[in-house]
Amino acid sequence: MAISQLCGFNTLMYDSSALFAMVGFNKPVAVSIVVGATNFLFTVFNMLVIDKFGRRIVLLITNTVTCWGRNIIIAPTFLSKMKAMTPSGAFSFYAGICFFGWVFVIFYYPEVKGLPLETARQIYSHGFGVKYAAQLQKERKANPMRRGSMVA
Repeated sequence: MAISQLCGFNTLMYDSSALFAMVGFNKPVAVSIVVGATNFLFTVFNMLVIDKFGRRIVLLITNTVTCWGRNIIIAPTFLSKMKAMTPSGAFSFYAGICFFGWVFVIFYYPEVKGLPLETARQIYSHGFGVKYAAQLQKERKANPMRRGSMVA
């Protein structure tokens, strides 16, 4: 969530009509309404499926503290960054943050979907546990009868 917020999307929503006017849109307010509506629709979608995955604690800690904490950094600095770096430079800066976040997730964020909660400690006892978590998931798929016991 921190990487997601540091990409600067919220400030795009806050200042979108000014930004779209700067880059030459004839009706910047209409374009900013589309951006806001898209965000709203995906937020509603997320709200409908989040309980299905049981991510309550993740939602409470990450969609609130992390998001707004990063937003406090991004929102007041975005326009000055646009002036200092040009719009292309500012968006490239935020795209770079997203890219490094994406790389981080690939190499350091294990997928634990379908694994018992007790397995999390085992996964992180193997460094970041990305490969170990993948191995556990393969074993779980190969032997569905042992779903409750994942002892290594």
